[in-house]
Amino acid sequence: MGRYILKRLLWMIPIILGVTILVFSMMTVCPGDPAEIILGSTATQADLAAKREQLGLTQPFLVRLGKYMSDVFLRFDLGKSWITGVSISASIPERMGRTMTLAVVTLIIAFGLGIERIALLKYHIDDMRLLYENDIRFLNQF
Repeated sequence: MGRYILKRLLWMIPIILGVTILVFSMMTVCPGDPAEIILGSTATQADLAAKREQLGLTQPFLVRLGKYMSDVFLRFDLGKSWITGVSISASIPERMGRTMTLAVVTLIIAFGLGIERIALLKYHIDDMRLLYENDIRFLNQF
């Protein structure tokens, strides 16, 4: 059992690296200019060029990816928000309460629907209409 858990924990490393690279790549190819988003559409070309330089957008993709990976995994620095300018690492704890509330409510609903389905399957109730009517009644409680 210990080897199984260790194996799963070791598999987390390449998965996290892969997801990080995938998300960074997707953000790079998304349409839109981050400098224009930050400064607005009325910014001059000089202001846009300065902002791109400040954000490091003029560097090649692999250089930006390497800097991002080193910031995240070696310094635990997730950067700053483009909108508010606040450190993302500092804003995570502020939002954790609402996120946990949403997760617990979702888990309660999913658990309730799962228990109901197990009970219906155990007693061999094959009528799907009854199954969905029970789901609607359950969800109406909230």
